[in-house]
Amino acid sequence: MRPGGRSEIDVILPTFNRRKFLPRAIACICGQTFADWRLIVVNDGGEDVADIVSAAGDSRIAYFNRPHAGKAAQLNFALSQATAPFIAYMDDDDEVFPEHLEKLHAAARRLGADFVYSDTYLTILDPEGRVVRRCVEDCPDMTPDAIRVFNRINHKQVLHSRDLAEAAGGYDEGMRILIDFDGIKRLLAAAKRPFHLREATGEHFLRMDAATGAASSISGLWKTDPEEAGRSLLRFFSKDPAALSYLYRSVPRLEAEAERLRGKLDNRLSAKLRRALRGGAGGPAGFRDALPPEGGWRDATPVGGLRDFFGFADESSAA
Repeated sequence: MRPGGRSEIDVILPTFNRRKFLPRAIACICGQTFADWRLIVVNDGGEDVADIVSAAGDSRIAYFNRPHAGKAAQLNFALSQATAPFIAYMDDDDEVFPEHLEKLHAAARRLGADFVYSDTYLTILDPEGRVVRRCVEDCPDMTPDAIRVFNRINHKQVLHSRDLAEAAGGYDEGMRILIDFDGIKRLLAAAKRPFHLREATGEHFLRMDAATGAASSISGLWKTDPEEAGRSLLRFFSKDPAALSYLYRSVPRLEAEAERLRGKLDNRLSAKLRRALRGGAGGPAGFRDALPPEGGWRDATPVGGLRDFFGFADESSAA
C-alpha cells in the first residue's frame, strides 16, 4: 500500500453469515503475489466477523460492520470507500489463485484496458461437501450485445478502473438476484477497452443445500422464492426490453438444445453418480439439473448461458 493508505487495487468483499468460508476467502487475497492491494470487507448485518478479519493479521484489510441492506447496497458502500485506480471483487465463499490480481493488473496496465476479466473453475459440491464435478466455466470473449441476456463473466474474476465504476453507475439496490450480472452488463457497456484473459485464476463453488435442493447462495432464490426472483428479473429486463424479446424468441431453440444436452449428460454420467443424484447415495433429488456436461460449460452453448443466467454462475454471497 502506498504512503497515505492508497493502494493500486481495492478488493471489495461483501459478506453475510459465511463465517465457515470467509477465512479462506480473506486468506486468498492476503496470499496474492501482487501486494499493492487493500481489502474492503463489508458485513451485511450478519453475524459479526471482526474476529475473523483481525485473525488475518493484515493491516491492508478494512472492515465495516453495517446494518443489513442487501448485497447491492454493500457493494455500493464499498465503492464509495474505494480510492485505488482499480477495483476487484471477492466472494465470501469462493477462492482466487495467488497470481489472480497480478495477472489481471498486468493485463490492464499493459493494454490500457479499463475492464479485464479471467476465467474460473466451477466446483459443484453436494450437501456433505463432496466434489461432484469440477470444470472450467465457459467464458467466451464477451461484448455488450453478447451479454444482454446471458452472463458468462464471474463477478470475482473482474478487475476494472474506478473511473469505469463511476461511469457505469452503482449496483441496483432494488434487485435481490442478478445483482452481479446487472452490474457487469453496465460496466462492459461503458468500457472503452475490455480484455478477456483466457486463463482460470479462481474457483467458484456451487454448494447445494440438502433441505431445498437449491444452491446455498443468492442464486438459490430461483427455487426458494421464485416470486422475489421474478421481481428482480422484471427489473433487470425493464432496463433493456429488447433483450427480453430476444430471450422469448430464443426459447424454442434453447429447449431443443436442452433436450439434446440432457440426453448427452445421461449417457456420460456413471451409474454410481446417477444413483447419487437421484437421492440414493446422499445426493439431493433434482441435483442433476445443476450439472454441466462432461466437458464443462463449453459443451453447453447456448444452454450453458441459460444456466449461467438463471443463477449458477452469478451471485455467491448470501443475502
